[in-house]
Amino acid sequence: MRPDTCPAPAVPAPAPVGAGVPGGPRAVGSVVAGRYRLTRALGQGGMGELFVAVDERAGRTVVLKFVRADRGDDDNRAALVAEGRLLRRAQGPHVVAVHDLGGDGDDGFVALEHLRGRDLEATLAERTCLSWRDGVRLLAQIARALVGVHDAGVVHGDLKPANVFLCDAAGAQPFVKLIDFGIASAVDDDAAAAADGAIRGTVGYIAPERLVGAAASPASDLYALGVLAWAVCAGREPFVARTTTELLFSHAFQPAPRLGSAATVPAALDDLVHALLDKDPAARPTAAAAAVALERLARTIVGVDGRNKPAPRRPAVRVERAFAPLSVVDPWSFAVERTARRGQGAATAVVPLARCA
Repeated sequence: MRPDTCPAPAVPAPAPVGAGVPGGPRAVGSVVAGRYRLTRALGQGGMGELFVAVDERAGRTVVLKFVRADRGDDDNRAALVAEGRLLRRAQGPHVVAVHDLGGDGDDGFVALEHLRGRDLEATLAERTCLSWRDGVRLLAQIARALVGVHDAGVVHGDLKPANVFLCDAAGAQPFVKLIDFGIASAVDDDAAAAADGAIRGTVGYIAPERLVGAAASPASDLYALGVLAWAVCAGREPFVARTTTELLFSHAFQPAPRLGSAATVPAALDDLVHALLDKDPAARPTAAAAAVALERLARTIVGVDGRNKPAPRRPAVRVERAFAPLSVVDPWSFAVERTARRGQGAATAVVPLARCA
């Protein structure tokens, strides 16, 4: 049985938080908007900071997201409000719920569902990759989440393991929730959002059309789903590169390799992932088509007796090492003459790759 809600993992050693906001400090024990008592700092990212809080009016635990105190200009506060509105628009069973949008003094906040579990990035860091059977079950849920998001006219824009949360589900398969809509956009206004030429996302997951100036679209999320399938089933991304420029160029212009060349997977999964990584966004499956295909494949894995059914496989080839970009880059620009300009620095590393069957 899938949970209706699922409360957020304990986070070790929270990062320092901002000194305060207009109208009062952001400190454990303080009350925001007359109802949210802050109980624990979860930490902070590039632009935002998170607290666990008790909603004393509704009697539930939530996560409050603020703009960092040192980044609290009008543009960043407006971006937080826009994120909350898009997230509310995209609500569905596989999307983290937004309970409230509000303000405390001049500073806005988003009150989010409090989830219990861990993100997919943490799972892959521990296990390197999953079996294709477990991978298909998760990918089917992610694709189904994208169906709802895209039907709502929203593009997530930053699909990657860190933004896929695996909720505890009482011994059953984890229940997927998409999180972090910080660079999400509306399908009908993304062209205007892209007018500044910035390419926002995570290196290694940005669709090729984005790297040559096109706006984000639902098809861009589907490309990221294809990369995610590689990370889940093969323990790495599809392109091996030694520099960020080489990696960006590969995504922009080189045909994607077959997943079946790096992991033992059914031919149907190999074909689907290859289609998701097509350079032409119009040639990629929609989220609905991908969800149906993955759900069909998931149903063939377990028979009525609960045992795994065999599936046709392609031979696996061991890949010894892979380039792994580790952080969000915003902005990135990329030109056909194979040059890249670094915006905020991206950490990179060469990591060992275990073979996954």
